[in-house]
Amino acid sequence: SPIATVAFGGEYARYDYLANRTLISPRVDVTLTPAAHTRITGSLSRRALAPGAEEFLPPADAGIWLPPQRTFSAIDPSKGFRGESTRGGSVGVERDLGLSTIAVRGFSQRISDQIVTMFGADVPGQPTAKLGHYLVGNAGDLSADGVSAEFRAVIARRVHGSLRYSVARARILAAGDDRLMLLAPMVARPSSTVQDMTARIETEVP
Repeated sequence: SPIATVAFGGEYARYDYLANRTLISPRVDVTLTPAAHTRITGSLSRRALAPGAEEFLPPADAGIWLPPQRTFSAIDPSKGFRGESTRGGSVGVERDLGLSTIAVRGFSQRISDQIVTMFGADVPGQPTAKLGHYLVGNAGDLSADGVSAEFRAVIARRVHGSLRYSVARARILAAGDDRLMLLAPMVARPSSTVQDMTARIETEVP
């Protein structure tokens, strides 16, 4: 409608090497326009990811689909492979000021079984994580909450630019694989603050 837009969709994936083979990732985005040049945005999503899934992506072109060039195994074979699940939500406000836009957004995420990939690690009884082989494990459950502010502007006729700053605080809710904590204790930090500054320039080429 003139004041509301809803976009929704989802992704289905199946990996036979996971304990829970079916992964479903739905998403809903809502944009409200209560007044001219003002928008309120909101989104809810759940993203499921399989360890090593990037090895099975189809080729970007129409070429031959070759076997994976790298192999991977679980850090703890007794626990096998577990998929990562991220539930997130955000609410934001955007305001147009002539050819510029100011946007403020708050967001929250809850991650279950966060995937960690390790290269160059040697684990007794496991293949050496070198020369095309790596290990994957789960760092446990985490949460992240933060805010972001963005400024977008039209620089020239076909050139757009933006500057975005965000800050988030992440916390560990539950510990992950014991072997992972021994090999990479830095992933067990109880909490941390992450700041990010992103500048972007886009151009339209007719």
